[in-house]
Parts: sequence; C-alpha cells; structure tokens
Amino acid sequence: VLRSKVEIRYEIIRGTLKELPIQLPDQAVLYKVSGEGIEDWRTFAATDTEPRQARIFLGNEREGTYRLELELEQVAPQTVGQPLDIPIVRPLGAAREMGVVALFDGDKVGFADALTAGYVKSGEDALPIDVRQKLAGDIVSQAFKHIGAPAAMKSQVAAAKTRETRFDAAIESLYTFQQN
Repeated sequence: VLRSKVEIRYEIIRGTLKELPIQLPDQAVLYKVSGEGIEDWRTFAATDTEPRQARIFLGNEREGTYRLELELEQVAPQTVGQPLDIPIVRPLGAAREMGVVALFDGDKVGFADALTAGYVKSGEDALPIDVRQKLAGDIVSQAFKHIGAPAAMKSQVAAAKTRETRFDAAIESLYTFQQN
C-alpha cells in the first residue's frame, strides 16, 4: 500500500473561502481529512469537464490563512521494477501554486529514481520546518519542488535502501564505595 499525507496551506489574498475543491488522483482513496472548522467532505468522480475531486465544506467562511491535511492510500505493486504512478493532489482554483513532493522509502520496498518533468530536484530542507519536525526520524529519499500546477510523477518499485542505524545514548553510572 502506498500512503500519502498531503498538507495544503491556503493564503487567502482576497475574499473568503467556505468550500475547498481538491483534485484527487484516480487510483487513490481519500480516507481522512483534517482541518479547523470542517463541516463535511465528499468525493466526486471525474466528469467530461471536471477531474476527480474532493470538496471540503467549512462551517464558516475563512480569510487569511488556512491549513488542510489529507490522507490517501492506493494499492501499489510489490515487485521490484514495476511502474508506479505517484499520487499528486492539488487545490483547484488557486491563483498560484507551489509545493514539494517528498518520497520516503519503506522498510522492504522503496522508490526508484522518479521521472519528474516540471519539477526541480531538492532536498528535505525544501519542506517547511514544522513539517520536517513531524517526520519523527523518517528520512526523505527524494524531494522535488514545483511552481505552478504539479505535473504527473512516475517511479518504479525498488528494493529498500539500507538505512544507516544511528542512536543516542546517555549513560549514568553511580558507584558507591563502602567499607565493611
């Protein structure tokens, strides 16, 4: 299973928002939506004129900034060398878009070098600092930045890379010498 966690940060420049349309990849299942004041959310199949999408309905109109988190999953092949479409999510109707796609290898399988036309290769430092702090020791194997609508991204299933084991240790030793 390929799991995706997507954070969308809205900067509402003019006006207010009460409904947030999000383009979803066809193969992924949206199973969790988190954000302040969410009243309801629904997914809609693609039509002749619209892509597959989720619509998040907020209880109150929002202005300023707003943060939304989505969690998705999709069935992924387990055989090394099998092609893999990276699920790309994007807000619909945004005046400007920019973002980072970060790939994390699992314990048994990982990502081969991604095919990324329209992206700029970057590192973990491209992620916002508060996102990096939530990684809890996970290591970004590949990261890519985009400006404008994100393009499709493809990879292949690869064998998991050997991870260097690191740990911290604190030793406290107390010795008492007693004469009997």
